[in-house]
This record gives sequence, structure tokens and C-alpha cells, in this order.
Amino acid sequence: MTESEIRIHFFIIAGMKDKIKDGGWVFAGRYDMMTGTECFPGIKGPDRPERRMRMNRFQFGICEWCLPPVGPDVCRLAAGYGLEGVALDMGSLGDGLRLADPRIREWYKEESRKTGVSFCTLALNVLFSFDTIHRGSAGEEAEISRILDEAVKAAADLEIPVIQVPNFPGNAITGAEHLAVMAERFRDLCDRARPFGIVIGTENTLDAEENRELLRRAGRENLRVYYDTENPYYFGFGESPDILAGLEGFICQVHVKDGENGSMSRTPLGKGNGRFMECAQILRSSGYSGWIILENEFKAWGRDNHRLLAEDVRTMKQAFEGQTGEAGTDPAKDSGRETRQTAGAKTH
Repeated sequence: MTESEIRIHFFIIAGMKDKIKDGGWVFAGRYDMMTGTECFPGIKGPDRPERRMRMNRFQFGICEWCLPPVGPDVCRLAAGYGLEGVALDMGSLGDGLRLADPRIREWYKEESRKTGVSFCTLALNVLFSFDTIHRGSAGEEAEISRILDEAVKAAADLEIPVIQVPNFPGNAITGAEHLAVMAERFRDLCDRARPFGIVIGTENTLDAEENRELLRRAGRENLRVYYDTENPYYFGFGESPDILAGLEGFICQVHVKDGENGSMSRTPLGKGNGRFMECAQILRSSGYSGWIILENEFKAWGRDNHRLLAEDVRTMKQAFEGQTGEAGTDPAKDSGRETRQTAGAKTH
């Protein structure tokens, strides 16, 4: 694949160019992303003394797959709204697991250096292509193993602290057999990730007690729950505040989004049925510290996506820290702005 072909792969359309010019963005600070060492003392990550910085209790990010551009330019878009991080997707079988390509990772790292935006999560949505809750054929298991190896390699290279593994309808953990298989899979993945200080996050449809049992069965200290505030409402497996309260001390990162009338990720934060504000209060009252990551589908909101993204960032920061930062800025209307912060600055 040529360099131009790889860049085309990111779907950077002409209409976005005026929104991603350097002059139109406010850059957030860069932080030490190997938070597994701090949050889980038993996990030793690579030593990066030049990036040891004091972190605020909460850091705010957004999922790459929720935004119009796909590729390294999401760093500039995130920075423009005062966000500190971006959750990346490993890629699909169809695109050859794009982040397995070191050239593509270099472009992400280049934009990270320029903007100060870090990568907080590596999502393995590619595993939806497999029946992971059952043991597969030798060929299928070999392919899953290859994907896990590439994911750990990519996460280590991009200094991503958490690999997220989803289990939802079609691949949901619904019984003792599924629990046993997934516990074994998580044990294997945790062992691969541990030397790099990487935490594995399970995002699933289990309640608090079932999640604690999954973690107990896996028996690895770098396995934690990747919590999503809307999933219990949308998938119908409980009340989000109740489940969240039962998982204190077991959560590695948090997705926030909202929905109503059977929709998912299509409602501004706090205006749907996901009970976002209650969840935010529980997290603030608990011992949780770390990433809060937006997962509303902004790319589906058409011409209003920039306004709604700014509104959600503002709501998220107010809910967790009572402040707005730069979230009120709409880069689409402020492309001439020259104000920047240095890559090493702490913004909030």
C-alpha cells in the first residue's frame, strides 16, 4: 500500500479541511498514559520519566468512531474541543487491522505530538467477527490469537493504557459456559498485555455481581470492567446507577453517552434515559479516577454535530468537575483562532 493510499484510507474529506487547520484549534496538554502503573500498583509498565506528570482526577476523551473524520486528524478535532484523549479502534478484517501497520501508527503518533492529545483506549470491535463466547476451530482460534498479538503490539507502541474487549448481543456472556470461555480468553490476553503495563477492560451486559465473578474467574489484576453509562438502559440488563455502585474499585475507564425511545448514542448527555447525571454523581462520590470518554454518535447528527459535540463536552465537564474549559468553542466557527497551549501544559 502506498503512502497516498493509506492517507485516503482515513477518509479525510475536503469539507473537513477548513476545520482541521492548525490555526483553528486549541491544544490540550499531554499526559503520562501508562496509568495502569498508578491505578494498579502490581502492574509495572515501561519507564517513561520524561512523561511523568501529575494527572487531575478525571481526564476527558472521545471515541474516534463517533466522529466524522477517521484517522490521525481526530487528534486535532478532539483538541479543538478541549479534550485530552481519543479512544481508537484497532480496525476490521476488511481493512487489514489498520493499526497493525506501523506506518499508520506513526501518523497517529505524529498528530499526538503536535496536539498533545493522547490515546486512552484501543477497542477490539473486530472481535464481533468471531463467536468468542464459544471455542472455535483451530483456524479461528489462530486468527483470534493473531489479532490479540497485534493489538498488544499496537497499544504498547501508541502508549495506550487500556485495551477494550466488547461482549454484546450476538456475543454476549449469558451463562456459565460463556463465562468460563471468556474468563480463559481474558486470562490469556491479560498475560500478553501485562509486560507492557496494559489493562484489559471488559465491556459487557453483565450486572455488578456477574462482572465481579468474571474478574474472579479470570484471576488477573490487570482485568477490569470498562463501564458504559447507557448500555444497561439500551440492552435492558439493569439500572445503570445500581450496577455502577456495585462495581466501585473494579472499573478501568468509562464511556458516557445517552439515548431515549429505544435509540442508542443519539441523545445529548443528560437528556435521555441513560441516567447520566446520576452515574456521574456516583463516580464523583466513589474512588474512581481516570478517563471519561464520550461515545455519542456525533457523525450521525449532520450539520448540528459541532454544536452538539461542544454541548456534550460542556455537560460532561460540568457533571464531573463543575467547569467547561474550552468546550464552548466551536472550531467550525472559529477557524481563525490562534490561541494554543503548549503540548506539556495541564489544562484542567
